[in-house]
Amino acid sequence: GYDGRTLIHPSHIKIAREAYEPDPKEIEYYTKMVEVFEEAEKNGLAAITFENKMVDYAMYKKAKVFHQKWGEAQGEEIIIYEKDGRAEVIGGNEGRSRLLLPPLGKSQTQ
Repeated sequence: GYDGRTLIHPSHIKIAREAYEPDPKEIEYYTKMVEVFEEAEKNGLAAITFENKMVDYAMYKKAKVFHQKWGEAQGEEIIIYEKDGRAEVIGGNEGRSRLLLPPLGKSQTQ
């Protein structure tokens, strides 16, 4: 699936994050669901009721992926620095997101 966004300038990072990041309440919901399900699984359960909804392995797997993408990445910063005349942006979960931009102050045609 689509897991990124192409940006043409570092000033667009904040706007893209605001547009694509989930609501903090959604992050909290799935994070708590994962914790509760994993605790129940230790006690031999394969399905639970969480906030009046049934959660089984299918829903747990969806919540786990969401948690790994958004819950565990909270508090990470995107770092922008210049390297060899190019602006480099690093961020995201475990530093997997990487964006190499054209040299600062120069157009693509130069």
